[in-house]
Amino acid sequence: MCPHWRAPVSGRRPRTARAREVEAARRRLRRVAEAEAGEA
Repeated sequence: MCPHWRAPVSGRRPRTARAREVEAARRRLRRVAEAEAGEA
């Protein structure tokens, strides 16, 4: 989805440590956003 930091490898996206930490951060942000939406 964001291939600007890595060249695409034959259309496949390798599961790198950066991809995992990015997804973890995204899930954390989504959880916080949902909690705030529920409280508001």
